[in-house]
Amino acid sequence: MNSYSLYDSNIDLSCDSPDESRSFFHRLCRLLRRNGFVVGPDPRIEKNYKSLTKSHRAGNHSDLKFKAEFFPVGTRFEFYQSLVIENQNGGEYDFDKLKKMPYLVWLRFHWTINLMSEFLQSQGFVRQQRFSDWHADPLRAFNVGWESHNFPRDDTGWVQDEYLRKCGWHRDDDDGVTIHSGQDRFIRINGRYVRVRAYGGINSMWHCLAPGIHRQEHATSLHSTFPGRGRHFEPREQEKTIDRKLKEAVQDRKYLRAHAISLAAQRCKESQP
Repeated sequence: MNSYSLYDSNIDLSCDSPDESRSFFHRLCRLLRRNGFVVGPDPRIEKNYKSLTKSHRAGNHSDLKFKAEFFPVGTRFEFYQSLVIENQNGGEYDFDKLKKMPYLVWLRFHWTINLMSEFLQSQGFVRQQRFSDWHADPLRAFNVGWESHNFPRDDTGWVQDEYLRKCGWHRDDDDGVTIHSGQDRFIRINGRYVRVRAYGGINSMWHCLAPGIHRQEHATSLHSTFPGRGRHFEPREQEKTIDRKLKEAVQDRKYLRAHAISLAAQRCKESQP
């Protein structure tokens, strides 16, 4: 039976035959092309591994990029971006690709994945969960992940608050309010705060869930009051962005822009406590 799974920014297909693997690889490429993606040969493969060109593709929809390949038993599409990166060679080589996506790129990614999932399901594919589904049943997923630990539980089935405090793990959010499993909180994703529901608390880490979102965050990253609309950045993030913009302006010989950026950097430093 043909199936597919989702993990981070990847969608993986498992097919019953090489012919089906090849067929759905090309059909998904055409689906992406019909919905605004530029799709073509993978430049790196074409340059260094000419014999593999037919089994690889790459493309983008504005800043959302992807690379894809098919092999005898399946197909993989991996999405990424190169605006927010850690690896100097580009976002293609970073870990946690989904977590690094800026908000608008992240929205485009989820729209694309939903489009591909609907198509595959219409063709008889079944989605396989690589791990327990936190969205479907958070407590069951928690139990699967910690099945070897005999935590004391309360009436809801979650770990007792007293036990979490006894272990010295953080129970309070950034506003000083104690977190209980199943409560709503706000977390920052790509500079914007979104409402999530928090579960767990082991090692001070909370599973934060919302439609299309599953992240683990430290208790002090959660807020019980909405910090406000718009984009929010930590000082170090502002400094990193300003440094990057300044280097780009100097490289492009846009010296007036570089001067304006320098003044903005100075104002940011003066406004910090």
